[in-house]
Amino acid sequence: MSNRWTSRKFITTLIAQLAALAVLFWPQHEQAILDSSQSIAALLVIGLAAAGYTAAEASVDRRRQTTSDEAESPLPSTPS
Repeated sequence: MSNRWTSRKFITTLIAQLAALAVLFWPQHEQAILDSSQSIAALLVIGLAAAGYTAAEASVDRRRQTTSDEAESPLPSTPS
């Protein structure tokens, strides 16, 4: 994947760093911050995985439709 911003490792690392900073400033809320950061990271990864799967399936469907349309065309295609 060329887009590193949506990788699971990047999201997990970013959330962990943000949680560490939050705990540094608000140590009395450490457990609440850690619990919520895990939930946020999980939701982001699930959402991005679903979006990636949907985009991949749409790409496959478009490719199949294009191939099917070319096979059914009564006119021969001319090379460009």
